[in-house]
Amino acid sequence: MKSLGSLHRILSGSVAAALLAGCAAAQSDVRLVPMAQQNDGASKKTFKYIGGEQTFAVPAGVTQVTIAASGAGGAPGYGYGYSKYTAPGGLGARVRATIAVTPSETLAIFVGGAGGDGGFNGGGGSASGNNGRGGGASDVRQGGDKLIDRVVVGSGGGGGGNAGACTFTTCGYSQGGVGGNGGRRAGKSGGDAQSPVGGGGGDGGNQDAGGKGGAGASEHCSGAHGKRGAGGSGGGNQAECGALGGGGGGGYYGGGGGGAGNLYGTSISAFAGAGGGGGGGSSFAKQGATNVRMEPGKRSGDGLIVITW
Repeated sequence: MKSLGSLHRILSGSVAAALLAGCAAAQSDVRLVPMAQQNDGASKKTFKYIGGEQTFAVPAGVTQVTIAASGAGGAPGYGYGYSKYTAPGGLGARVRATIAVTPSETLAIFVGGAGGDGGFNGGGGSASGNNGRGGGASDVRQGGDKLIDRVVVGSGGGGGGNAGACTFTTCGYSQGGVGGNGGRRAGKSGGDAQSPVGGGGGDGGNQDAGGKGGAGASEHCSGAHGKRGAGGSGGGNQAECGALGGGGGGGYYGGGGGGAGNLYGTSISAFAGAGGGGGGGSSFAKQGATNVRMEPGKRSGDGLIVITW
């Protein structure tokens, strides 16, 4: 007959073996999740405006990223220090989209500059410095850093037209046209000047072409057409032109520049008609992108890009 001590050792060994077997069975069902999947949606990187190209290296194990690209706002037109005559610039659009990527590949990042900061990445110019300049687009490029490589584009807003005023004396003012907002697949047109013989607003860009420039007092005073990746310049800076038009916003295709106003009257009572507003640019997401959402007129100031994975 076995002793109580021997029986205790046998039972203890049996229980331990059963527990070890149970642990082994439980562990065999555990599936280790890669770190990138454990943090899905929790990791992000934010890119702000710096006036040049930036890069993003796709982390190991990541096969898709979500991009939120916000274009920059256009600058207001010159209003002689009076807010009531200052035509505001348009707001940049925001585009959110998910795209497929390859681990360790590098994406090129271009964050648009506000019109007041020079309109980096496609903001149309104005002949009066940064007054009325269009806002630049914010975009991400894959497989290279050229315009043809863009996969997500948040468009920029058009610049406001300059106010009209007497050329020699103080005899009153008139407001220029407002800048058009950066749009979804088509930008919003800029506003016409609110004055006699004022300039016309530039058209918004779309998916196939840049916006047409706004009409001016003469063909030499009309705004320039937008083109792929850039807004058109505002009209003006010619002897026969009045106040300057605003520049078009950058985008997949940029908005047209606003037309300059006309000059009328003679000598001391001559008046310069106000300029038209620049059109907004168009936004874009590559074919095959998922969860695409485009929101027009969302951002003032410099653009922004946020990448999450």
